[in-house]
Amino acid sequence: MGRSDIFRLALSLEADVAALRSEVQHWRSAAEANERAGKALVAQAEAERDIAVQAANRISQSFEARAIAAEKALFEYREASFLANPKEVDPLTCYGIGDDGFCGVHSPGTVGCVNSTTVKLTNEITPPRRFLTYRTKDVSGISGCGCVAEGVQFHTGQCVLCWKTDKSSVAVYGSIEELEAIHGHDGSTKVVWIDQKNV
Repeated sequence: MGRSDIFRLALSLEADVAALRSEVQHWRSAAEANERAGKALVAQAEAERDIAVQAANRISQSFEARAIAAEKALFEYREASFLANPKEVDPLTCYGIGDDGFCGVHSPGTVGCVNSTTVKLTNEITPPRRFLTYRTKDVSGISGCGCVAEGVQFHTGQCVLCWKTDKSSVAVYGSIEELEAIHGHDGSTKVVWIDQKNV
């Protein structure tokens, strides 16, 4: 093979190498474009997920607020029904206090009224204050979510809490603050008062 043949062969090989480099660059650019497109799709999916989560949270909060309002309305309805028809209430479950200081079911001086209404109330006596506890997140995995317990706060500040679980229990706390410190779980459980604060 002469020098001219070798020269032509070198030129041909150089052209082939250039063509390969160009093809490699083409596929590299295509791969980078696909990677950018993939990242854009991932970002879009994450954004759509965040929007869906926010919408779900808003709906959940709306339903929670409606549930709280419905529970309070139910208690108010029951209390109003009792005051309208006190004689129809089971003496063992009476809880309302009339304007005269008596429950309306028992006559003054009757023994056995659940709320000690056998003694006329005075201004020094503060009626118990009822509340519910609503849980948005079940940390323990036992109580569930929603209205999980019913409670009463007495004039001393002490509270009694009755859990609405399958195996219900009753506990006593020194104050509402103590109850919230134990069962609040960083705001996942809220106390909703049924009765207005006594002044």
